Amino acid sequence: MKEIDVDDAWDMARIIYFHQATLKQFYIPQDVDYEREVQIIKEASMQQRHPNMVHTYGVFDITEAKVVGIAMELCDCSLKNFLKQRQEKGSLSPMPLEAVADFMTQILTGLSYIHAKNIMHR
Repeated sequence: MKEIDVDDAWDMARIIYFHQATLKQFYIPQDVDYEREVQIIKEASMQQRHPNMVHTYGVFDITEAKVVGIAMELCDCSLKNFLKQRQEKGSLSPMPLEAVADFMTQILTGLSYIHAKNIMHR
């Protein structure tokens, strides 16, 4: 994947529109080395090629505000939404053990992958 270092909000908007992506943005705390953190995020976004991770299209860095945005693949459903939909459909029975094991395997496999690359998920 070619790194997309976005310096302009319009560029990020085009990336999000073209890829039908979502933008996750977060603030870097004052006590954290901002430039180092942004570099780690950019490197991590370049490395991720794993079936249990969303694809990253670009990193948006607003240094003055200590804000980082990541344009990433838009997922159809989160685990939270999946569980909420089950509840709304009136399913009061617990999830089958096989389904729980499958979700946990996917989550832990993705975490293991990034931890092997010395990246910590927040």
